[in-house]
Amino acid sequence: MFKKNCSSCHSVNGAGGRLAVDLNFPMNVTEYWDRRVLKKLLSDPASVRPNAKMPAFPQLTQANLNDIIAYLKCMREQKLVR
Repeated sequence: MFKKNCSSCHSVNGAGGRLAVDLNFPMNVTEYWDRRVLKKLLSDPASVRPNAKMPAFPQLTQANLNDIIAYLKCMREQKLVR
């Protein structure tokens, strides 16, 4: 789910897109956003940040959102040191 929906803009440990922030380095996004807010941000970014450049992903199901967040939490333990 992350690769299909997020990695064209976001990277994790430097791998992936360069348009937006790395979601694991220096801090993993799950370290500063809780699950409820992350789900809202992924579904409708403008509802969390009015000037968000990130597009909405209304097609993502709750299971899809849970999968993306689980991946990010897993990657939190695999940070690369730069």
